[in-house]
Amino acid sequence: MIPPDWSSRSSRRRTVCPNPWRRRAPTSTPGLSISTVDRRGFSSPPSRRYTAMAPSIDPQQFRDVLGHYPTGVSVITALSAAGEPMAMVVGTFTSVSLDPPLVAFLPNRTSTSFARLKDASRFAVNILAHDQEELVRRLARSDPRKMDDENWRLSPAGNPVLDGVVAVIECDLSSVAEAGDHYIVIGAVTDLYTERPTVPLLFFRGGYGEFAPKSFVVTEGRGMSGAVTQAQVLRSPVEQAAGELGGELTLFGRVAGDSVALATAAAPGGSQITPLGTRYPIAPPIGAQYVAWADAREQDSWIDKAIGATRDEIASYRRHLEDARRWGWSVNVAPDDAAHWPAVFPEVDGSDDAVKGRHAMVTRRMAESTRGREIDSLLDDAQYQVIGFVAPIFLAEGTAPELMVRLLLYPSVRMSKDEILRKGALLKNFAVSAAEQLRDSLATASAR
Repeated sequence: MIPPDWSSRSSRRRTVCPNPWRRRAPTSTPGLSISTVDRRGFSSPPSRRYTAMAPSIDPQQFRDVLGHYPTGVSVITALSAAGEPMAMVVGTFTSVSLDPPLVAFLPNRTSTSFARLKDASRFAVNILAHDQEELVRRLARSDPRKMDDENWRLSPAGNPVLDGVVAVIECDLSSVAEAGDHYIVIGAVTDLYTERPTVPLLFFRGGYGEFAPKSFVVTEGRGMSGAVTQAQVLRSPVEQAAGELGGELTLFGRVAGDSVALATAAAPGGSQITPLGTRYPIAPPIGAQYVAWADAREQDSWIDKAIGATRDEIASYRRHLEDARRWGWSVNVAPDDAAHWPAVFPEVDGSDDAVKGRHAMVTRRMAESTRGREIDSLLDDAQYQVIGFVAPIFLAEGTAPELMVRLLLYPSVRMSKDEILRKGALLKNFAVSAAEQLRDSLATASAR
């Protein structure tokens, strides 16, 4: 349930009134009356009375405290009597009843958008997606023509449905009740459906954001704005692919010489290993996916960072780059002397320090596993202890990638060469699909 109103983010207790659209003059007895209003202006007795807010409650404190509760973001749409689309942004949409199916939203009594919407006999609730913040800003204006430049279609019920929303709930207007400085608008649900099963947009303490039920995306930091935007676009695909591939799937971006964990999701029942914001220095054996397609100077610079590396190790790093270019992905396999390699690391208590400690242990093992193991060297009749796979994400042809995706298998998995090849190909396919989605997103943003 989503209590505060979008425009004022203040609320009052509410009741659901059985009599539709009726209005009553203010009661002479102390306290707040909830009455219903009909279109003709006739009134009926209040359905219930509430005690007015205690005068000792400071309005700013009221807003500040309730501001700690996040709200969803929706757009109420309807057609005017002349057939023109109308829209109103609300953060107060909520479910009311299952039997009968009722929903509600709470507009401010001074809202000019609701002043136009209130005469419609039906409306639609458009649940906005995490990537529709700019749409909110455009539709939050009081301009009666604000829908002219938006993409929408007319539903069979006759309500405007915005493109790209998460879900739509279509309603007949049931009742409107006065509640302090707001109305409580009740809608009788006539139809509802999911348009795009993705993460919804939220409003919290003055800013927009999103809830991550199965994955996490790092917050923006210095120099990370573009990378975080890309991570937001790929949040849902990362979640889905983690479940399909099995393991922890993490999106990394190249930021100021480091490989930064931007988004991560674990398969159902799996462990979350990689803390968001983790930075790996792009130095051997880490970061081959970023430099394998770079020029010779950058590749040499990467190898030069392997301070103290032997001649054999340097040759191994060069083979690793060639391997990545040829296959479009790489595999992390435990060393041949893997007696020291635990299939499962000790469980942790979930604290930040414990999680980071386990992550550091897994990272050390993965770094060790990149040495001396190329895909072409895998044997047909052998079994390998696989820790993970990595693949680059190319946003433009002919340029080195700035993003990569890693599939971490925890605990590690025994796999044959054929199984490794299949899993690597699946991760590469995901990387190609992710690149296409990012390019489409960038093209759409630049066209606006």
